[in-house]
Amino acid sequence: MTDTTDDYGYLLVHFIEDPDGYAEKIYMDISDGDNPHRWVPLNDGKPVLASHLGTTGVRDPHIIRNPDTGTWYIIATDLRVFGGDGGGWYEWSHHASTNLIIWESDDLLHWSEPRMLDVSRKPDGSHLELGMAWACECLWVPDYYPQGHHGGRGAFVMYWSSTVFDDEDRTHDDKNVYCTVLWGATTDFTQDTFEYGGVFIDNHGDAIDTTMIQRPLPDGSVRTYRITKDNAHGTGIWMDRTDAKRWWEPGTVWTKVQDRIGAGYLPDGTTLAAYIAAHPGCLGTDCDKFEQFPILTKFIDAKNNLSIQVHPSNDYALKNEHQYGKTEMWYVLDCVPGAYLYYGFTHEISKEEFAERIKNNTLTEVLNAVPVHKGDCFFIPSGTLHTICQGIVVAEVQQNSNVTYRVYDYGRVGADGKPRALHIEKALDVTRRTPPQKHDFGSHLAQCEYFTVDAKKGAFDGVADEKSFVSLLITDGAGTLTCGGETVKVKKGESYFIPAGSGKYAVTGDCETLVTVV
Repeated sequence: MTDTTDDYGYLLVHFIEDPDGYAEKIYMDISDGDNPHRWVPLNDGKPVLASHLGTTGVRDPHIIRNPDTGTWYIIATDLRVFGGDGGGWYEWSHHASTNLIIWESDDLLHWSEPRMLDVSRKPDGSHLELGMAWACECLWVPDYYPQGHHGGRGAFVMYWSSTVFDDEDRTHDDKNVYCTVLWGATTDFTQDTFEYGGVFIDNHGDAIDTTMIQRPLPDGSVRTYRITKDNAHGTGIWMDRTDAKRWWEPGTVWTKVQDRIGAGYLPDGTTLAAYIAAHPGCLGTDCDKFEQFPILTKFIDAKNNLSIQVHPSNDYALKNEHQYGKTEMWYVLDCVPGAYLYYGFTHEISKEEFAERIKNNTLTEVLNAVPVHKGDCFFIPSGTLHTICQGIVVAEVQQNSNVTYRVYDYGRVGADGKPRALHIEKALDVTRRTPPQKHDFGSHLAQCEYFTVDAKKGAFDGVADEKSFVSLLITDGAGTLTCGGETVKVKKGESYFIPAGSGKYAVTGDCETLVTVV
C-alpha cells in the first residue's frame, strides 16, 4: 500500500462493479489529506468486509456514527448482481431482498460479523409488500424522541428506495408500481429498535438513491438538502432543501434548488454559451421566446470620443443583416468634470439635412449634447443616434446584437491604416431624426422586452425564480454573494450569472451592483 503524505484523511467506503469476479464486497480507501484527486486503497486493495448472508453480495454502502455511543455502522444493500441469480433489474426491483446488511465498529478497525435488518417489517410484526430495499442512508437526529424517552432522545432517520405493492399483492404482479423513497428510524440498526415511518419521496415515477447533507445556519437552525436520482421525468439528479426541523415528516415543504445535476458537467473555463447548452432551463421561461441569449453586459471606458452611431430595429436588422437589432442602456460609473455625450438631436431635421451634415462634417451642430454625472442612466432604443464622448466610464446592458451603423468617426483609421468603414445609407434608413424620447420606468433604471435593470447599493437580496436568470454586475466595492448554499467573494468589475430557478440569493458588503433580469 502506498503511504499518504498526511496523518489524516477522509475514509471512502464503497463496492466495486466487476462482471468478471465477485467484487460486491466492502472496500475502503483513504484520501491523501485534503487532496480529492488521490485515494489510497486500504488492505492492499482487497475487500475489508464481505457478507455471507442473503444474496452474499453488497452494494451502495453507507457509513455513519452514533455521536452518543461512538459506534460506527456500515449499512449496505443486500444484492448480488454479478455471479448472482441473474434475474435482471426488473426482477430485482420486484422480488429482491428487503434486508439491509449491517456491520458495526468502535474504532473503524475491528468490525462485527454482518447482520440483517429487514426494513419491510412493521412495528406490529407484519410485513410491508416491498419489492426491494436499496441504497439506504441516514442522518442522526439528536432529539428525534421526546424529552424523557426511556431509550434516550437520539435516533437515526433512515431513507431507502423501494417499490411498494398493495398488501394483497403478495406476488408483486402490479406492473404500474414505481420506486419511492421510504423512511424509518432506529437507534442501533437492530430489528428491536427499527420503526417503519412511511413514504419520504414520491415523485410519481422511479426515484432512487437519495443522499442528504445538513448545514448550520447563522440563526442556529439547520438546513437540510437532499439529492435524488429521477429515473422517470427527465430531470436527472435533482436537489431540494428544507429548513424544517423535523424534515422527514409528511407535509414538509421542500424547495427545489437544481435539477439535471451533473448532466452537463463543464470544466472551469467553459463559456456561458456552453453552459446554457448543457442546462437548457437555466435562462427561465421568459427567455423561451428568444432564439439566443437575450443580453450582453459591458464596461466601456471612453478615453476618446467613440464613433457617432445608430443601431437598427429588429425588423430592419433581420431583413438586411440576418440578425437582431439593438436597444441598450448606459449607467455612468465615472466621468471627468464637464463630460458629455451625444444622445439624439436638438430638434427634428429632415433626412436630406441629415445626409448633408454627414457629408460636410457639421452633424454635431444639431446633436443633443448632454452633460453627464456619476449615476446618470441613459436608455437608447434602436434608431437613436448616440455616442459616448471622452472621459466617461459606463456599464452597458444591451440586447444581444453587434449590428452597428457608423455615421461619423472623427477621421480615425483602423489597423490596416485605412479609414474605418461608415454605413451612411443604412443609417439614413433607420435613424430617428428627433430629440430623444422621455421614458418613465418607475423604480427601475431601464426596462424593455430584453432587460429590466436596477441599481443596488450595499446589501440586498432577491430571488432567481423560474421565469428568468439574474445577471449581477459589480460596479463598485466588494462583498459576498450567497445562493443555493454557496457563498463567494465579489468585487468591482466582476459579473455573475444566477440560473433561473436558483431561488433566494443575497449580496452583502459595501458594494454597488447592477441587477438585470429579462
